Amino acid sequence: MVVIECAEAKSFSAYTTEKFDGFTLLGYGISAEEAKQDFIESYKEAREYYGCPELDFSFKYDAESFLQLYRSKMSLAGLQIGTVSIGICLRKGMP
Repeated sequence: MVVIECAEAKSFSAYTTEKFDGFTLLGYGISAEEAKQDFIESYKEAREYYGCPELDFSFKYDAESFLQLYRSKMSLAGLQIGTVSIGICLRKGMP
């Protein structure tokens, strides 16, 4: 699992929740997408220089990173509907 979140000074970070022996996988950028791409480059370098095994990743975004990434693809109305849906799920105890 790779977590992408808003860091200090409106920058973004991407990091794994898994521990690896001999290397760390990290990415940084001024956007969520840039942090994700930097993370992927970090992974490619770890494979080349440290013998990192082939891995599959799923990406998890914090709220600010998610909104920053998809703001051009979502309308305000769509965002409001999503917010209402999340609120309903939370009140019903759904994940």
